[in-house]
Amino acid sequence: MSGAHAFAAGAICAVALVALATGSPSVAQTVPPAAPATATAPTAPTAQQRIEQERVMADYARCMVASSWLERETRAFLAIAPNSEAAETSMRHLASGRGRCLPDTARRMRYTPDLFRPAAYAALYVKHFSAVAPADLSTAPDLDFAAEYPGVAAPLTEMQLAFRGFGDCVARGNTADSHYVLLTTLGSVEERDAFARLSPVMGRCVGASTQLRFSRNILRGLIAEALFKLRAVAEPTLAAQD
Repeated sequence: MSGAHAFAAGAICAVALVALATGSPSVAQTVPPAAPATATAPTAPTAQQRIEQERVMADYARCMVASSWLERETRAFLAIAPNSEAAETSMRHLASGRGRCLPDTARRMRYTPDLFRPAAYAALYVKHFSAVAPADLSTAPDLDFAAEYPGVAAPLTEMQLAFRGFGDCVARGNTADSHYVLLTTLGSVEERDAFARLSPVMGRCVGASTQLRFSRNILRGLIAEALFKLRAVAEPTLAAQD
């Protein structure tokens, strides 16, 4: 694999890779030492509760790209450097109107750029590319994630660049199953089987000495972002906003 498609494993060697992560739906993060158990420790959500939370976010993202004007707002958010105050402001703007896309029971969920971004890319990919199977992307032009935010100094952390590089590597290494996994239902047998087929390429993309840990939402989002951007270059008509 070329250096352009691999990534700096040394920057993320402290993190654990879980292909079908059942951790909380949050951004991938280093794993801290276990804290002593206390009588007041909050009860962790069950695996089924986490899946339901991820499904709510996925449904919300699909709604947010369903119409032209909502998709325009979502794409504007995705074009902003993730670590910026502008991204937080844009997310608050999107969240302020989320009632139009969520049932009453879900409106108390916490919405952050790190949660919405992967779900939004997955929703955009399904909307624009689900009907057409992708061609081989192994030799597609390199993605330069940092260059997407001109005029912004260090728009992505080394960790964020590594994660995006991982998604790019997986999407190129097994394009067919990367496409298929984005069409499956969260938590389904089909999703599990698709991730199982992706396991070999994910292992190669991570490297033997590196461990990453992703929530299901983040993992799908990394693959979706890479696939959407790769196919947008190769098939700009399909990627064009309505």
